[in-house]
Amino acid sequence: MSWNDFLPQLAVEHEVLESLFTEIGTPENEKARQCQALFDKFLETIRECIDMVGKDKTRLTHEIDRMLESIRSLTDLLGQDEQAVASVVESFQGMTLWDRHEVLSNEYSFILEHYQSKLGEIQALHRELTHYGTILGPSFVKPAPYPDTGARVTSDAQQQLLDDIAACKIEQARRTTVVESAVVAIRHLWNELGFTALDKFDREVISVDLEQYPISDDTLRRLESKKTKFEEERVKREALVKEHIADITRLWDRLRIDDEEREEFMTTNIGLTMGTIQSQIAELRRLEELKSEKLAEFILDERDALHQLWDRLCYTKDQRERFEPLGDNSVTEANLAAHESEVARLKELVQDNEPLLDTLAKYMQFLKDIREFVASSMDSQRLFKAEPGRLLREEKFRNSCQREFPRIKNQLEIALQQWQNKYNEPFLVYGENYLETIDYHAQRAWEKPISETTKRIIMENQTPRPPCHGHLRQHALHTFQWDDQEPPQKDPS
Repeated sequence: MSWNDFLPQLAVEHEVLESLFTEIGTPENEKARQCQALFDKFLETIRECIDMVGKDKTRLTHEIDRMLESIRSLTDLLGQDEQAVASVVESFQGMTLWDRHEVLSNEYSFILEHYQSKLGEIQALHRELTHYGTILGPSFVKPAPYPDTGARVTSDAQQQLLDDIAACKIEQARRTTVVESAVVAIRHLWNELGFTALDKFDREVISVDLEQYPISDDTLRRLESKKTKFEEERVKREALVKEHIADITRLWDRLRIDDEEREEFMTTNIGLTMGTIQSQIAELRRLEELKSEKLAEFILDERDALHQLWDRLCYTKDQRERFEPLGDNSVTEANLAAHESEVARLKELVQDNEPLLDTLAKYMQFLKDIREFVASSMDSQRLFKAEPGRLLREEKFRNSCQREFPRIKNQLEIALQQWQNKYNEPFLVYGENYLETIDYHAQRAWEKPISETTKRIIMENQTPRPPCHGHLRQHALHTFQWDDQEPPQKDPS
C-alpha cells in the first residue's frame, strides 16, 4: 500500500472515530486526550519504521563497502587489474543501495568462486612439490608454507610452482639415471673385485630393484663415495695386476716357460679379485726361486745381448771393457741387474739412433761389396773362367755404385752430423771419428782389397763372445763364483 492509498484510508478511519466520539458524547478534553495518544502511537510507529529503514541503509552501505574491499583484496590475490573493480564502481551512478548491493553480491560470489578454484589448484601443486621434496631432499626442494585462504594465487605464483615441479621431474629423471648407473657400476665392480656385503647399505645396493631405489641427496653421496672407493681400488688392483703380469711375463720369457703353461695360468687367473692377485704373487715367488737357480745362465744371456749391441754400435774393445761387470763372474742379483741395466741402456741408444745405424750398415755393406768387386776384378784369369754374364754383372754393379753409393754416403754424413749435434761428441766406428774418415774409406775401397792387417785390427776390436751352447756353455757356467752356494747341478734327465 502506498501513501496515496493510505492517506484516504486514514481519513475514512478518522471520520469513523469522530462519529463514534459523537455518538458516545465523549467530552472534548477526553476526545483530545485519546486522539493525542493515538497520534503519539502513530508517530512512534512511523519513527520506529524510519529508524529500521535507516539501519537497513547503514547495513547495506557497510556491506557494499565490505564487499568492495573483499573484491579488491581477492582481485589483488588473483593478480588481476583493479580496473574491473573501478568499472563496477562507476556503474553505481544512479543506482540505489539495494541494486548496488545485489550487483556486488553477484560480483563477489563470482570472484570468490574463482579465487577458491585457483587456490585449490595452487594447493594441489604445492602438495605435489612437497612430495618431490620427500623424494629429492630439502637441499633441492624448499617449498613455501602451505597456501591457506588468503594466499596469493596469481598466475606468476602458479607458474613458479609449475616450473619448480618441472625442474623436480627433470632432476628426478637425472638422479634416477645417475643412481641406476652408479648401482650398475657398483654391482659390476663388486663382482669384479670380489667384495662381500659389509652393512645394510651394501646389501641394499646389491639386492634392491633399481626402480625402487631412493634418489635422495644422502643416497647420491653414499653411492658416489662407494663407487669412487671401488674405482680407486680397481685402479690400484689393475696397476698391481699389470705389474705382476709384466714381472711374470718377463720371468716367463727369461725362464723360457712354454706357451701352454703360460696360457693355462692366464686363463685360470683372470680378473681383479684378491684370489687372482694372491695366485700371481705365488707365481712370482715360484718364478723368482726358479730364476735364482738359473741366475748364471741369465747373466750369460745378458752378455750375449751386450755383444750384439756392441757390434751394432761398432764399439772397440776398450769401449766394451769399460763395462766393469763384464769381468765380474759372481752369480748375484746385483751382477744380473747391472747387466740388465746396461742392456736396457744400449737398446734405448740403438732404438733412438736406428736410422743412423741402418744407414751405417748399408754403407759398410756397400764398402764390403766394392772391395770384393775390386778384388774380383783384379783377377786376370776371370775372363777365362766359365762364368756366363760376368762382365754384364760387373757393369751393372758399377752403375749401381755410381747411382746408389753417393746417395747412401750423403745420408750417412747427415746422420753422423745429427748424432754429433745431439750428443756433443762424434760417432765412433771402432774408435775412429767416422764423419772425418768416411771419405777416406770410400776412396780406399776402390783402390785395392782390404789388407790382412786391417782385417786383424777389426777382429781385435771385436771381443769374442763367451760360448753359449752345449758343453761349452756348461763350461762357462762353472767359471762363475756362486755366493754362499754351490752352482746348480744339471738335471740328469
